[in-house]
Amino acid sequence: MRRNTFTQRARQTGTALFISLILLLVLTVIGVTAARMQTVEERMAQNDDNHQLAMQSAEAGLRQTEQALIADAAWATNFSANAGGTYDLLTEIAGVGSIVDQPGWIASAIPYNGPAMSNVPVAPPNVVIEQFPTVTGAGDPMATSMYQMQPKTVARVTVNGTGGDTSSSVTLQSIAQY
Repeated sequence: MRRNTFTQRARQTGTALFISLILLLVLTVIGVTAARMQTVEERMAQNDDNHQLAMQSAEAGLRQTEQALIADAAWATNFSANAGGTYDLLTEIAGVGSIVDQPGWIASAIPYNGPAMSNVPVAPPNVVIEQFPTVTGAGDPMATSMYQMQPKTVARVTVNGTGGDTSSSVTLQSIAQY
């Protein structure tokens, strides 16, 4: 009987060891893949958070600037210098047009001048205000002598906000009538 046991041991080829090593390799690959997917999902969530912060920063700057125009704040309505973020489109840049259409326009902007955003981890948004020629409102007569034309001042407000780590930015525009 001893001889039979020895013969069985001699015929073992390590199949169980080979199968267990293959299973261990498969489980390792699955584990590494799951860890990488987690990292990618974290980056995606961070990018989405940065984009949301940039959007909120730009929206806050846009709404505050519109309110400053309506309130006739000096920093928002000084179009005489054509610099510092406020521009008159009639005399802005001869033959070129809007400052916003040019590369590096953010360098010509003014920083957000509204209420402090101390609880938000973003840089203040950049603002450019461009005054349009005076217009009449919808439905106002333009050439009838019995009516007086009520001219309205109009400006285009362009705001650029960045996210928490400046990897994302959002640019918003609106037309404000004041």
